[in-house]
Amino acid sequence: MEFNEFKEFGLEVILKVLKKTDDEIKKYRELEDYEGVKTLETDVLAKYEKLYRGFISDELKDIDGDQLKVLYTSLIDIMKQNKMNTTFIEGEIEKREKMAGNSGAEAVKNLYNYQIDELEKKKALLLKKADEILDREAVLEAALSEAVQEEEQMEIVEKMPEVRRSYAEIAEKIMTLQGKINLLKEKIEKRWPCDIYGTISKDDLMNTFKETIS
Repeated sequence: MEFNEFKEFGLEVILKVLKKTDDEIKKYRELEDYEGVKTLETDVLAKYEKLYRGFISDELKDIDGDQLKVLYTSLIDIMKQNKMNTTFIEGEIEKREKMAGNSGAEAVKNLYNYQIDELEKKKALLLKKADEILDREAVLEAALSEAVQEEEQMEIVEKMPEVRRSYAEIAEKIMTLQGKINLLKEKIEKRWPCDIYGTISKDDLMNTFKETIS
């Protein structure tokens, strides 16, 4: 097996395990089995993410023939553990090549980018509201510093907690949105969360998605 063929073969094996693991993690989350999620993420996902990064980098170019043979043996073991065979992997590689540019991988990446754009818009609106609240607070603080009457001072002081509470609520929403944005960007950067759908067409992926939510 030539180097490029080996790399392509290895990537497909790893992507299949990542897809299987990702599906299992989703099931555990649905069952609210967070200990199971943690175990899979730590013991399985992290391991194969590292392997995936190695295969998409240029690190393999420096590996000699004997080391490649060891790696190939390891891949065969991984396939056996996950009940896959060479014929299946070769078929998946062929599908990926045929669907390049029109696969579920591109559809998922586009979806993530769309979600990021929508979340950024929501965040921008909240940031504007947060600025408006800060302006209100600044006005109150200025009025408080100029107030002479105790009654007037008390009226201003009574308004401050509500303003600060409103700001805290918006700040929390902004942090939640930013967390979602960061997660989506991380998925795109990692690549494999999109690439695992590279052997299914966009149409088939959408049909599967519709069946899931119907």
